[in-house]
Amino acid sequence: MPKKIYAHGFFTVNGQKMSKSLGNVVRPDELIKEYGHRRHRYLLMSAFPFGADGDFSAETRKTAYNARSLTT
Repeated sequence: MPKKIYAHGFFTVNGQKMSKSLGNVVRPDELIKEYGHRRHRYLLMSAFPFGADGDFSAETRKTAYNARSLTT
């Protein structure tokens, strides 16, 4: 039996739980087309500390992308 179990938090979109019926599902392939693989991974990892819940919105994603773009 494992000594430790690690669990990630939940992703929410604009404060709501992701749901196919609500249509607020994040599509990684669309984000990769817009931002590329490396920046997409950075945006997700910086927005969601491991183990904590995190909210995903277009505004916060663009703000983080623009802030990161200025330093690279």
